[in-house]
Amino acid sequence: MRSVMKKLTILILVILASGATHLYSQDLLSTVTGKWKVVNYHTKSMNTKSQTDTLVFNPDGTFISDSLYFGAKEGLFRTDETRLLLVTETDNNNTKEWVVSLKKGILRLKSVQQDKRKPNVVIELVKIEEEKTKKDKA
Repeated sequence: MRSVMKKLTILILVILASGATHLYSQDLLSTVTGKWKVVNYHTKSMNTKSQTDTLVFNPDGTFISDSLYFGAKEGLFRTDETRLLLVTETDNNNTKEWVVSLKKGILRLKSVQQDKRKPNVVIELVKIEEEKTKKDKA
């Protein structure tokens, strides 16, 4: 009887955990979607602040960038909820994975390098409010 209860408890925990992961994936996708201002871009060898560059992650899974942060100014993106990643793909078959974190309103994307000799790239972004929201507040 204990064995059955133990298995049932484990099954319930697995179901709850998978449901929470699915909810977080929706949160990750909705968190990333929108227009962002690049406030910091750096590697081990370079630290650059940008006041004008923007990145837009559209609800249809496309992105538009003012610069070549992802290897091109336009491409596709998706989220990997299991590993908490943003995956970008461009026309030149350039696929990159980015670890996503959000802290105090700053979206941080850290590149995942397959080649350990290459430095990680970190992009820090702040969400730009939509014009409609600004007009509503006025």
